[in-house]
Amino acid sequence: MSDHVRIYSFGNTSRSPITLKHPRQKSVTHMTWKPFDTMLLAVACADAILIWRLNPKTFTNRVYDRNTNWSEERWSGLHGGCISAVWSNDSTYLLFANRDQPCIYSVRFATRIELSQDGNQILRSYGAETQIEVYNLCEVSYANDDETRHIGGSIHNMQLSPDGKRLAVSFKSLFRFI
Repeated sequence: MSDHVRIYSFGNTSRSPITLKHPRQKSVTHMTWKPFDTMLLAVACADAILIWRLNPKTFTNRVYDRNTNWSEERWSGLHGGCISAVWSNDSTYLLFANRDQPCIYSVRFATRIELSQDGNQILRSYGAETQIEVYNLCEVSYANDDETRHIGGSIHNMQLSPDGKRLAVSFKSLFRFI
C-alpha cells in the first residue's frame, strides 16, 4: 500500500496531480475534505491525522511552511491509529475514531485572520490541544426471539449526513465461534 495521497484536478487535464506525503503519513485509512473549504484535507493515518492546506498554484504541498516555526500537535491518551474521520458541516469540529476502540472523539478548530510576514491577510486554523470523547459505542448485546444480537464495538467507518444532523457508523465484523 502506498502512503502517498494524490489530488487530481478535473477539467484541467494538462495539470499533473498534486502529491501529498509526510514522514508521519503511514497506512492511510481515511480522508475527508473540510466543508466549504476546497483546499483543506484531513488524512487519517496509522498514528496521526494530518491536516493538509493545498496550494492551488503549485504541484507539491508541504504540511508546514518552511519559513515559519511550527510543531506538530499531539493528543495524549489515544491508542491505535486513526481509522476514520469526518468534518462537522460548520468546519469547527473534526470527529475521528481510532483502531480497535469503540469511541468517537472530537477536536475543535478555530479560524482566525492574521497578517503574514509580508503584510497580507491569511486565514489560519488552529486545533484544540485535547480531544473530547463524544460517543462511547461499546458493544452491547440484546436477545430478540431466538437470536442474540451484538451491536457496537470497534468502528470501521463513519459518514456525516449532508445536513450535519446524522452520523452513520459502521463497525468491524464481530466473529463469534461456537
